[in-house]
Amino acid sequence: MTEYTDLSPQARFAMVDRMASQLFETHRWKAALARKYGITPEAVNKWRSAGAPVWACVSLDDALAAKALETIKQAVREAETPRS
Repeated sequence: MTEYTDLSPQARFAMVDRMASQLFETHRWKAALARKYGITPEAVNKWRSAGAPVWACVSLDDALAAKALETIKQAVREAETPRS
């Protein structure tokens, strides 16, 4: 796992931008992230200038890992399903 505490706040925002775009499959991720984590869209918008908090990086990193695991599990289920 990346040591997000070692990154500058602006570097953390860049990581959040990359990971959230990947997780939500859009570059318009701010509202989706705000809903998912129970924060206001305005708070997310402030991260661009103030920098993203460490918790956002860790949470998105975990969410992406869970999404990847689900993709793998689904592929295994499909591979095990007999074809007719």
